[in-house]
Amino acid sequence: RIFLSDATRLGMSMKPAANPMMDSGKALARSGEFLIDLTNELDIYGGDLANAGASMRNAGDHIAQAAASCRFKTGIELVCDELRESACCLDDASNKLKRVAQQALADEDTELARVAEKMAPSMKECSNYLEAAGAGIMRREPITEVGENLFRSGEKMEEISVELRGVAPQLKASMNSGQRMAFAAERMREAGSSLTGLKKKKSSNGTSWLKGI
Repeated sequence: RIFLSDATRLGMSMKPAANPMMDSGKALARSGEFLIDLTNELDIYGGDLANAGASMRNAGDHIAQAAASCRFKTGIELVCDELRESACCLDDASNKLKRVAQQALADEDTELARVAEKMAPSMKECSNYLEAAGAGIMRREPITEVGENLFRSGEKMEEISVELRGVAPQLKASMNSGQRMAFAAERMREAGSSLTGLKKKKSSNGTSWLKGI
């Protein structure tokens, strides 16, 4: 349990991460929505790929809620809970992607199988870092360690963004999903950097202008 004095101290420490984390959560949710839209265009709506997109959307919503709670001194327990919920959602997305890969192989869709197979472990690692960030808050670890885990989760989002663009590169929804994930990655790294002082790596995708998509 996080006591009030700890919550106040941690809440003040987390506040710099609020805005970039909010942007990251919203972009992650939008990336998931674009992935769901893509499955409709590919005529596989309602399957595991769409369900993975739904889990990504839910993870983004939880991250955005965590960000909102970062702004309040007494909201730190909610930050912890919401980050861990987002981790659960991305873990579920990873499991769904593994099933996508298996089904795609059975259907002899080798490209989709390859992309899903590459994306699943990155999604799982992103989940692990978010879980570690939430657990670190609960255990009252140094705020720099929490920030480092957020930063690393952003790095994994960057890896995911590349694969999302490869799901169906000829379709705009695939590109949009990847671009939104790249922006989520960029902003999550900034959230982590605001707590650790780690020098953030600029995204090579030129996606900082995509806030409105």
